Amino acid sequence: LSELNIRLLCPLPRRSIHSVAAPMVVAGHLPHVMGIRQPLLVRLSNWPDSGPTEWLEGPLWRHGAQRSIPFGDALFVECDDFAVVATNGFKRLSPGGPSVKLRFAYMITCESCTEVDGKVTEILCRYDPDSSGRFPNGTPVLNWVHAAEHEVVRVGAGVAGGPTQGEDCTLLCENEVRKYLRCDGIDEGGKHFELERLGSVEVAPGFAAEGFDCRWLSTREAPRQRAKPPEVARERARRAREERRDGGAAGFVGQGADCQGDDLDAVDLSDPLFLACASDRWAGLVALELREAWRFAGRDPNTLRPVAQGLFRARGLGFAADETAGGGDGVLPTAGASGLSSDFDLSCPAHVAGVRRRMRLLCPPQKSAAELVRAVASAGLSFPSGFSLELEGPCPPRPETTAPYVTSSAYLPAALARAISGPIVDVAGADGPRMLPEQQPTRLVVVETVAPSRFLLAEQRPAFGNHRFLPERFFDAWRGRPFPDYSAALEPMAALALVAVGLRVHSSLQVAKSGWPKLILDPCCGTGTVSAAARYCMGPLRLPVCAGDVSERMARRTAANLDKFFAGDVLFEEASAGAEGDAPMAPDPMQCQHIRVRHWDATKRWPLPSSCAEAAEGEGMLVAGNLPWGGSLAGKEEDAAEIVRCLAREFPQATLCLIVPEIVRQDCVDSGSLWILHQAPVAKKAALLVCRGKAL
Repeated sequence: LSELNIRLLCPLPRRSIHSVAAPMVVAGHLPHVMGIRQPLLVRLSNWPDSGPTEWLEGPLWRHGAQRSIPFGDALFVECDDFAVVATNGFKRLSPGGPSVKLRFAYMITCESCTEVDGKVTEILCRYDPDSSGRFPNGTPVLNWVHAAEHEVVRVGAGVAGGPTQGEDCTLLCENEVRKYLRCDGIDEGGKHFELERLGSVEVAPGFAAEGFDCRWLSTREAPRQRAKPPEVARERARRAREERRDGGAAGFVGQGADCQGDDLDAVDLSDPLFLACASDRWAGLVALELREAWRFAGRDPNTLRPVAQGLFRARGLGFAADETAGGGDGVLPTAGASGLSSDFDLSCPAHVAGVRRRMRLLCPPQKSAAELVRAVASAGLSFPSGFSLELEGPCPPRPETTAPYVTSSAYLPAALARAISGPIVDVAGADGPRMLPEQQPTRLVVVETVAPSRFLLAEQRPAFGNHRFLPERFFDAWRGRPFPDYSAALEPMAALALVAVGLRVHSSLQVAKSGWPKLILDPCCGTGTVSAAARYCMGPLRLPVCAGDVSERMARRTAANLDKFFAGDVLFEEASAGAEGDAPMAPDPMQCQHIRVRHWDATKRWPLPSSCAEAAEGEGMLVAGNLPWGGSLAGKEEDAAEIVRCLAREFPQATLCLIVPEIVRQDCVDSGSLWILHQAPVAKKAALLVCRGKAL
């Protein structure tokens, strides 16, 4: 409250106003003035000769009356706000440095300084008379006082560790403070005011002709500077940025030199292209999933080459061998008795969660949009049945990129529509009657790639294989779960890719046995994203899925999330059931068909269902999980490492497909105690680890 507000609410004599305002010290409502502890003289070179003092205004109270501030050709600023040579990160006054803002005044720029015996005594600056209003964001703001119109404040030690380390000092502050303290000429002690950037003080009784005495009530500590990253980390980040910008496709991590990327400009127009998610975080996981799907289908994985970020080339393969025009209506239930379901096919190379489009180039890649328009016009493309045009532009890095990229260019689609012969048809969400393949409009896609930067025009080919595996429907449905936790939960696309990699690797290791696992275990379920992805991939098989978390709250939320989409298939087991050292769970033949969720510490052996008792050492078991990493790790690296060691020790014949902290992955590699099948970096501090406790 200001003095005016106090008068309106409580019409007391003027002498009593400050006795009413005194309790405001507790709430922090004090008059504010600028103060200087170590003054350094600033002279304005472009101030008019013999120019009068200019009076500016600033708030005396935080929300209330204004104060008058004198401004002229000579000012005082803090010594710490000036540096003869600006070091890295110094953004205040320095000769030839950037402009700074004087609080409630103008922008000034330092031109030179005067030194006497190696000590700066005066600095020369220019001020901008048109800069008294708003100023650019990020501009440093300095405190100052007029060199002639100011008050001297002698402050005694009152608070240890203050701006003067508890010693007596002399400060300069605005002369407006004397008007506030005198109050009709009555000299009173016990009044308080705040010196901006320094702290609050209490005035001693009686005023001297030259200044007055105060003591510290509270001080403001200097803000802590953020620790700079080590030079090695900065250099690693710089190299990563350069590789993303100039390095083209990085290839598959950890798969050898034979899998390095191809030149995008040399791609044959007859080679299929696969457009995957463009996320930097999950690029390694998507590449590994696509490669394993290619290998499981009996194709040479070396023919699959990255050519740009998120773009893969199937070298030497045509389109006709595995294309189907039909294959399902693409309708996937999102809830209800049947729940989320799919017909995930391990042997179908199209069933990859991270791949969004399968395309065929219509003209060679071009370096600019104008060159692409000219190349399309020269090619003389014609589509009598019509065509649609979709754009895939570069997208900012995000944890997940599953929707078409956003592009704001209107030039490219309009220019291409004029260069291509045929009617334009909008096929997005069309509910018309089914047409024969030769009657359907052609879906054209314009792709703007990064690393390298190119413009492509391609025809989107129909998906081959089973159409019931629709990852985008799973993404949309699972994002609507009752208890999301976006700070730590794995993205649905990454969870589906994680499970798909685990299923294919597990099946390739089961010689002369059923390819599907007997049990899928999610040891750190969080909100249940990996468990939901596993249940979705199982489809009508309804194989058992066990999930647990060290937090009972998260375990119960997982059960609630899963029950919404897989109603009747979720069983939450109390902690007493199947505790450590007890016999396996009750042999209910129907319970093995449920998703079983429990509160459990993954550093201990998991109590298996009695129906899976023959898998005591993990034979036929797939363990897929997202262990704590990054910010959620919070110094628990040893716990994460113990989870991996416990799973490998208790279930040595199980296939482990885990996202682990980078430090845990390195520890597993160095120890040599695991049979590591695949490893790939994901995010900045995590890695994908596919391994077994012992080799076959």
